[in-house]
Amino acid sequence: MHALVGEHEAPQAILWALGLAAIGWGAWSVRGDRKMLFPLLWTLLALAPLPAAGWVVGERYFYLPAVGLAVLVGRQLWARGPAVAIVALGVLLALGTARAVERRAEIRAYHARIAAAAQAVERGLGAGHHLFHVRGAVKDLDLVLKGQPALRARASDFLVLPDVPASFVLLPPGLADRTRFLLAAPPLPPSGAYRFGDSAVVGLARRHESPDLEAVVARLPELRFIQLFTGPRGITWRDVTDDRAPAP
Repeated sequence: MHALVGEHEAPQAILWALGLAAIGWGAWSVRGDRKMLFPLLWTLLALAPLPAAGWVVGERYFYLPAVGLAVLVGRQLWARGPAVAIVALGVLLALGTARAVERRAEIRAYHARIAAAAQAVERGLGAGHHLFHVRGAVKDLDLVLKGQPALRARASDFLVLPDVPASFVLLPPGLADRTRFLLAAPPLPPSGAYRFGDSAVVGLARRHESPDLEAVVARLPELRFIQLFTGPRGITWRDVTDDRAPAP
């Protein structure tokens, strides 16, 4: 239901009402226009696999059903004249523009966090470190960093564990055995695990399944802790590993 207008654009009751109305409207219109049967079936078939995984809540899982809903509503509006469809399109464009402007600061902060984490990992690699835990990070940080130009050539030399559970990582062969206890078991759906040569893209454990920090440090004592924080010059980083060391 959220696919039609966005999960956070209105109260839940309104979203459910709009979503059900769109599907009901399309189903009723099939009686007079058989062409409406295709988007209706598209929507239902695209939604069919989702109840199998109760944790599926991200908007990206509803992109395909949203196509069917858009066709259902679009054909109904167009049947009432081009002017109605143009007004509806203008409203959607205005809503999308407002959301894009609203999220500019969030997007800039996202890229700033990636840049700070990349610099921290690059410095750490230069100092001979290979395992990093980055706090204040973004989801799938390991994959993002291994695509950065400065780190791409050394992707098999390091592993980054973000503080966002269920993130995916490109697991280097040399670290696979020692870090296997950090992975989700069974592998996270819908992607599971992929192999690229000797490396594998796998998901880390969800929050309630992940090991305690003490257990992680005990099994990976060389793990470096990187803290991202906002300073006078924007988002920067600091290696706080030594701050965790017990006092003599």
